[in-house]
Amino acid sequence: MKDNHTWVICAYGESDYLEACIQSLKNQTLQSQIICYSSTPLDSIKELCQRYAIPFYTKQGGGIGKDWNNAISFVETKYATIAHQDDYYEPKYAEKLLAKMEKYSDVLIGYSDYFEEKNDLKIPANTNLKIKTLMLKTMDLFPGSHFWRNRVMAFGNPICCPAVTYNLEKLKNFYFDEGMKVSLDWYAWYKISEYKGRFVYVSDKLMCHRIHEESETSKTIADNTRSKEDLYMYINNKITPVGDQTAFLNYAKEFHHNYLEFGINRYLTWSSRLLIESATLFFSVHDKLFIIASIIASFFLLLPSKKICPNLPWIPGLFIFIFLPASEFLSAGSIPTYINYGSLSTVVGDEKLTSREDLIGLLFFYV
Repeated sequence: MKDNHTWVICAYGESDYLEACIQSLKNQTLQSQIICYSSTPLDSIKELCQRYAIPFYTKQGGGIGKDWNNAISFVETKYATIAHQDDYYEPKYAEKLLAKMEKYSDVLIGYSDYFEEKNDLKIPANTNLKIKTLMLKTMDLFPGSHFWRNRVMAFGNPICCPAVTYNLEKLKNFYFDEGMKVSLDWYAWYKISEYKGRFVYVSDKLMCHRIHEESETSKTIADNTRSKEDLYMYINNKITPVGDQTAFLNYAKEFHHNYLEFGINRYLTWSSRLLIESATLFFSVHDKLFIIASIIASFFLLLPSKKICPNLPWIPGLFIFIFLPASEFLSAGSIPTYINYGSLSTVVGDEKLTSREDLIGLLFFYV
C-alpha cells in the first residue's frame, strides 16, 4: 500500500503543531509515502522535513485552494490525503480507511469521522459534532447515489476535509476552488459528487481537528468569512436554488437574529403567520436543526392524520418529504416551503390561513 498512498502535508508559516502532525503520520500502522508542500518555505519547515526524511516541495501560493491544488500536483500515487499541519491522525487511520476504499473499484473519496481538541484536551462531542455524525451516517446509507449525497449535503458540510483521502485516478481534472477560503471543501464535495462513483465512510473517529486561535478556521470564523461564503454558496446557486431562504438569511442580519421581533414585524406589515415567519427565519439560519425538527414534525403530523383518515397514504408522503429535491420547490426554497405549506390545512384567500397552520409554525419553532 506504500506505493499506492501519499500523505501530503500542507504547511504554511510557523506552526507549533507541525511536528506532532508529522509524528502521527510516521506512527501509522500502515506506512505510506509522506511529502510536504509549502508556499512559505521557511527554514523551520525545511529543518523538520530533513529531520524526518520527508521530501519537501514548494510553489507560488495564492490562497488555500491554490495551495491544496499545488500540494496534490506533487502526488504520484493513486490515493492522497492532504494533512493539515495543525491536525493529527490516529494510528489506524490509513489502515482502516484504505482497506475500505480498496473494496470498491468506483470509490471517489473516503473519509472517517473525527473529533476535536482544544488546549491539548479532547472536546466531548457537542451538538454540532453529533449532527455531523448523523449526516455522515445518513449519507452512507446510499454511498453511490449522487442524488442522495446532494440531498444530505444541501443542509451543510458534515465532512471534515483533513479526514478525506482522494482517489486521484477517478478524479481527473478536479481542482479546488481557488477563490474561497472556508467553504471550498463543501463546494469540492459537490464537484466530486458529480463524478460517477461512491463516497466511502469509516465511522471510527480517526482524525483530530485541533482548535486554537491561530488556526485558519478560527480566523475565518472571527472575521465572518465563513458566514459570507456559506451565504455565497446559496446565493450563487452552488448548492441549489433556495430563493426565499436567501432573503430570510438577509432578514436575519437586518433584525440581528431577533426571531420574535422579525415575526411581529411581519405580522404587522406583511403576513398573519407570526409563528411561521419566525420559524422560517430561525431554520433558514440553523438549517441543521431543521433536519431534526422536520423529521419530528413529520411524525407528529402524519400519525394523527392517519387516525383521522385511515386511507391516507402517509408512507409515500413521508418519502416525498425526504427525497424530493430542494430545486423542485422553485423560487421559495425547501425550508420556507416545508414550514409554510407543510400542513393539511387549506388556504383561504391569499393571506388568511387556518389556525392549524399557525400551530405547525409553533411546532417547528419549539421542537
